[in-house]
Amino acid sequence: MSEFDEVVPTFILTESIHDLCSRQIARAIKKNQWLKEEDSVMDFGCGIGSFSYILLEEIGYKSCLGVDSSEKMVARYNKTAKENHWDDKMKAICKFIENPDELNGEKFDVIVSLKTFHHIPNPVETITLLKSYLKPQGRLIIADLKLDAHSPIYHRSVAEPPVCHGFTQETMREYMEKAGFKVDVETVNVVHFLECLDHEAAKVEYDALPPFEGRVDRMDLDKLPPMIHLGPKYFEKDVFPFIVACGTLA
Repeated sequence: MSEFDEVVPTFILTESIHDLCSRQIARAIKKNQWLKEEDSVMDFGCGIGSFSYILLEEIGYKSCLGVDSSEKMVARYNKTAKENHWDDKMKAICKFIENPDELNGEKFDVIVSLKTFHHIPNPVETITLLKSYLKPQGRLIIADLKLDAHSPIYHRSVAEPPVCHGFTQETMREYMEKAGFKVDVETVNVVHFLECLDHEAAKVEYDALPPFEGRVDRMDLDKLPPMIHLGPKYFEKDVFPFIVACGTLA
């Protein structure tokens, strides 16, 4: 069983927060034209599917295969796809990819990965492995936290501790170039909501704010409230730089 099976309920509770992050990264990808409607996609470390379906909404693609080592994450991904009638475009499988050609020879135009690499102890090996699943001139897009003094706060209340708290642009470029990619990389300041550590104090602060209804992922960034309330938990707005790197095969 994957350690991430245990946190699926938390991912479901905070789905709108993950979708908010996914949407901001998807729009950066769209701006750079790194993904096209005719592309076949692998979403590596797909989780419950946020990035897959936000990319479908924001850009579109021919097909998407989500890959994750958590059975419960994959089950939620496929349930969401079916309920929203996306299952003709996207599906997920539970697999821990360790070697080339574990997908019956299937290759992809684009492989995307959001907030997965900070859990990976050997990023260069993983990037090289993913390269073997790309078609000629294929693209690997990695989006993750940018390492700085603030980035460790992102994981202050998570149950699945990361291997690292992010990457610099230079480090990610080096990793991808070592694997043979031509690399473009930029930084995106992602608006995010962090779980409050003191929920009693957060409730007092939240109750003093104007009432808020709706999903944060559907709002303009400049109209987001300073705090939100999901289930029994309170979350406060923050901003974290993300690196978004696209490696293209020659």
